[in-house]
Amino acid sequence: MSAPTLDTALKLLVNDGLIVMRRGPNGGVFVARSRPVLRLGSSQLWARDARTLGENIELREALAAYLGVSAARAPDRDPEQVEELRRYAELLDESEGSFETQRNIWKAYRLMAEMCDSITLRTIYLDLLDAAEALILDIDFPEEGQEAQREKTRITAHANLLRAVADGDVELARECGEIVRIVSPYGRDPGLSPARPNPLT
Repeated sequence: MSAPTLDTALKLLVNDGLIVMRRGPNGGVFVARSRPVLRLGSSQLWARDARTLGENIELREALAAYLGVSAARAPDRDPEQVEELRRYAELLDESEGSFETQRNIWKAYRLMAEMCDSITLRTIYLDLLDAAEALILDIDFPEEGQEAQREKTRITAHANLLRAVADGDVELARECGEIVRIVSPYGRDPGLSPARPNPLT
């Protein structure tokens, strides 16, 4: 069996709530205890078209602060994961708007979800992220003007959230998560959000 096939199979089992994957010294693949009330079949969260993709992005942005807080306050955080978050923050500091930058944001948020202390939040967020990654194959990023500046502001907001989580600063993670939501294309502040939402996050 090839590694990509195994990886896909494991993701499907995680999405269906049958197994749990944990990183770190005591990590591995574990059979999940069935909790039918909390289980959300991956098909319920799958982004099938532009509308559901937009809903997916908007919901993930709304969850950014909760995810950051949950990862920042998690007990027994793996030092390797913390350092990896710092590396992603540094990468974003040096990045311009590109699909590779977006992939790094997704990887960093996947790491935050794995670190967070809420099983429910982790499951929902990773399902949403899997859906978005499967549907978004490429993105055109603005190279100049106001839109390009907004994109740089968005990338900086993500980097600041990663640093707050790495530092274990719960209050700062909450504030940075709210800034991520505001400066995103689906943010609520009309002074900061583009007139036409563009699925970037």
